Amino acid sequence: MELSGLLGENVIIEALTGVFITNNVDIEKLKKSIAMSSCLKEAGLVLRVKGQEDWKEKINELQACRYIRITIRRVGGIGRQINKQQIISYFKKSYPGKIVLEAKKPEIKEDTCNLSIIITDGVIIYGIPIYYQGKSKLLSINPHDLPYYSPGALNPWFSRLLTNIAGLEKGVLLDPFCGTASIPTWASSNYHTIVCGDINPVHCKGGLANYSWLHGFDSKINIVRWDYNYLPMREASIDAIVTDLPYGRSVRSRGTSEEELAERFFKTFCYYLKNNGVTVVSISEDLYKFYKQSLCYLDSKCLMFIHNKLSRVILRFVKKTQQVDPSSLIRQG
Repeated sequence: MELSGLLGENVIIEALTGVFITNNVDIEKLKKSIAMSSCLKEAGLVLRVKGQEDWKEKINELQACRYIRITIRRVGGIGRQINKQQIISYFKKSYPGKIVLEAKKPEIKEDTCNLSIIITDGVIIYGIPIYYQGKSKLLSINPHDLPYYSPGALNPWFSRLLTNIAGLEKGVLLDPFCGTASIPTWASSNYHTIVCGDINPVHCKGGLANYSWLHGFDSKINIVRWDYNYLPMREASIDAIVTDLPYGRSVRSRGTSEEELAERFFKTFCYYLKNNGVTVVSISEDLYKFYKQSLCYLDSKCLMFIHNKLSRVILRFVKKTQQVDPSSLIRQG
């Protein structure tokens, strides 16, 4: 979902564990997508895809190389029956006189042939790395380290993932349940205006502190205290809604239930979107059933493990119709 959102189209032709194979993708756009991604680290050109039983393959593209640097990675421990040293030994025999080295990560150099070997889901993928950017810095940031923390705060990488799935790089972004403002703080897209709010005034103040900590003072963001039942938004005024629906004590302490809030959200969010606008929402599995009440088209969905015992369903909606019947969205007083 994230790669399709960043590339702006569904170009994935094969999805394996930890690997996505695409076709007819602009290389510069792909590099930019990797740089903006929450967890995708490497892009390369696929040379061969082989089964683990017949993995030995002569790579003609390496014949003219003086140096061959090989990066070998298994995804999730898959393919343990193949020893790394076996692969190195095979390439040293296959290309006598050439210097074959094993590398821990791709190093893009013009005078060196880099071969990336990925073992996953019963296949071995041989490819040439063209771009690499580690994600350790983003993945290592803990919400506790920010100026303002509240239990249930989203991890930075997950916040960026949600905004990337939306796939928009401009316009107006809305997060109606912003909490500690993780989503606008870590959004990689360059939205013209960010509007977010929360019913808790402490969250509003703390969320602005978090955003300012990373971006400094920025006039494009507005954090407002509001009740979702009475959003001060006009019809068809928002390009993208990205949010994580509140759950647990944060909802019950405000005199409502998780079910009531989810039902209200799915019934109404489409009203605020422009035509072709996008909504990405993260919800608990128990609340997934309410998505059918949305007037927007469900474009894609996935179940994702976050941490400990927490898993979330990520849903991406697109507004396909020019108008939404306001009579179906009458606010409950």
